[in-house]
Amino acid sequence: TNGGASWALLSPSFFDLLIIDPKTPTTLYATLSSSGDGILKSIDGGVNWVPVNDGLPPHPGIRFITIDPVTPTTLYAGPFGGGTFNGVYKSIDGGANWVPINTDLLSGPLGIVVRTLAVDPLAPTTLYAATEQGVFKSTTGGTDWTQSNTGVPVHASIYAIAIDPRTSSTVYAGTGGNGIFKSTDAANTWTAQNAGLFATQITTLASDPTNPQILYIGTTGGVFKSPDNGIHWALT
Repeated sequence: TNGGASWALLSPSFFDLLIIDPKTPTTLYATLSSSGDGILKSIDGGVNWVPVNDGLPPHPGIRFITIDPVTPTTLYAGPFGGGTFNGVYKSIDGGANWVPINTDLLSGPLGIVVRTLAVDPLAPTTLYAATEQGVFKSTTGGTDWTQSNTGVPVHASIYAIAIDPRTSSTVYAGTGGNGIFKSTDAANTWTAQNAGLFATQITTLASDPTNPQILYIGTTGGVFKSPDNGIHWALT
């Protein structure tokens, strides 16, 4: 409660992910992917936790949770597993109930692994899914999906995705071996943005919320920073 100067143990559980409701910060969501206990929710700042897994696959491990910044009771989660257990699940009641939203997203016997998902902060029914088969986009809150990979290498695996918080038609995608790509037309087309980037496996990606032209990426070779919307990168 004092900016990190001191800490007190809040829970002995091992959490893989922790998400904070941006409008009600005492509401938290956590995952226990390694134990298969799915998603837990706290409404008292982490003092007490309850499972919120109705509608999710049994004993789900969770790859990601993404919260709608405009309507935080809307959540998206990606469970581990094969077949219909892949893809994306959605809750519109703060995690109480979940439904799959995988029309046009799952294909083949094993489906598509969705590694993470980004919600457009200015138009929250627009979603971008980072998958092992490129970027998928939905403009209907996940009701249907289309591939949006023009300019991205065929079968490129996407590990991270981020949206410019002020100009949401600008989207960045980090790949598992092909570096970073940028779109300025809401993922219709992409161009590589790898000047100065010698590590091409991107594991995470974020923009500065107060100065979005500043970007950071985590790679297998360290953390890189761009001061100019991804045009140039340097190891930090």
